[in-house]
Amino acid sequence: AGERPGARRHAPRQRDGHGERPRVDAAGSRHLGHSSHDGPLCGIVDRVDHIVEARQRRVDGVLLDAPCTGTGTLRAHPEIKLRLAPADVAAAAERQRAMLETATSLLLPGGRLVYAVCSLTDLEGEQRIDALLAGHPELRAEPPGEAVGGLPHVIAAHGAYVLPVDGLDGFYLAELRRS
Repeated sequence: AGERPGARRHAPRQRDGHGERPRVDAAGSRHLGHSSHDGPLCGIVDRVDHIVEARQRRVDGVLLDAPCTGTGTLRAHPEIKLRLAPADVAAAAERQRAMLETATSLLLPGGRLVYAVCSLTDLEGEQRIDALLAGHPELRAEPPGEAVGGLPHVIAAHGAYVLPVDGLDGFYLAELRRS
């Protein structure tokens, strides 16, 4: 009821009184947060209360599925265009900027950051990555290639916009690597 567009639905979370419990996969890799995937992920920061714990260690990779305005989901949520204001996009972009900075601080040398938003606005997509790269010369954008697979997409300077066609929601995706 009343879930905002762009929000992700997650399975119930285990709590230890201090936020999420790190999970450990079969290979012994620690995970922060919760993933709807059963496969191993290097690190997930999807809530502010994970940041304190996450900053105490570095990881090989971070998947940041950031909160956004959800403009790529207009097919399923047409009310977005009636209530979304330019200030909402700017506020989402600022939150994403902060989350990207935190995610970047978690990466080991050679580590990979995958940034995704279900928004098609440049401010939440390509401009976010442009600004991050400008402030972090140790990061470089990787070609989106396999990440978008055979999905209909438009290549941007540092990522790709997957198009909302044939029942698919639109989104922006960028993959960065720390030197």
